[in-house]
Amino acid sequence: MTKRVLVAGAGVAGSSLAYWLARYGYAVTVIERASGPPPCSDQAASDVLAHLGLPSPDGDIAVALYERNRDSVRYVFGDSIASLTDAGDAVVVTFEHGPPAVFDLVVGADGPHSVVRRLAFPPRCEWGSGLALYLRGRAICGQGFDRLVHAASLGHAAAERTA
Repeated sequence: MTKRVLVAGAGVAGSSLAYWLARYGYAVTVIERASGPPPCSDQAASDVLAHLGLPSPDGDIAVALYERNRDSVRYVFGDSIASLTDAGDAVVVTFEHGPPAVFDLVVGADGPHSVVRRLAFPPRCEWGSGLALYLRGRAICGQGFDRLVHAASLGHAAAERTA
């Protein structure tokens, strides 16, 4: 069965991830609170397009990524995630406006005030580096995250849940 992935955020990060996930056979839905892709025209984002083999547009990079993805990725604009419920092997997602849906993975690419981060992690992870990780039910934030990633790279720990 094809894995279902929900990506919150239709900016450069979310749309780039959606591109690669769809390319490797995942069923991807991108949800964006705004009525369309958020504006973006910086050089780093242009480099992302070049890596994807797309010409750098004169205008908005997020729009160019959306145009590239729209035949292989489902985009939902004007909605946001209202709740996430861990169902063991899946995540049940309710939305502010649309019907609930079930996904195998939910990714937060919805910016520094991420709804996904707020719903998936304790409030103490809302500050600091913006990096947070759940390991065996315990939130690791900031400096603890850095140490944990190093330990995981050495094979001493396994990340079970990330945002």
